[in-house]
Amino acid sequence: MEPEFKIIHAAADEPTILRAQEFVGGPVEGLEMPNGDYLLVNHEAFEMALAVNLAATAYVNGFREHVNKDLVQGPALLVKRKARQKVFTLSHPGAITPKGVDRLPACVIRERGAP
Repeated sequence: MEPEFKIIHAAADEPTILRAQEFVGGPVEGLEMPNGDYLLVNHEAFEMALAVNLAATAYVNGFREHVNKDLVQGPALLVKRKARQKVFTLSHPGAITPKGVDRLPACVIRERGAP
């Protein structure tokens, strides 16, 4: 069974960090998309050998210009730009760029205002 790809369109539906962790099944890693959307995935998805999320992979690779595509593994939660109002910030931001995924190691997501 393919992992779930859920899209959040309204700020009222934006999850807390705990809800996001429950959804992705572990520590949350976030990727800023070029259009301002924010993709939340399980930081340990590769190590856990989670199934490829075809819908999330197609979404992410829609921003890519070159042939080598990334695979999104496990459940993924996409918070649309207009819904990003209150919850997530990165201590070490990641981003999807036309050249690929630019990530610093140990990407950690926490709620705004949390230490």
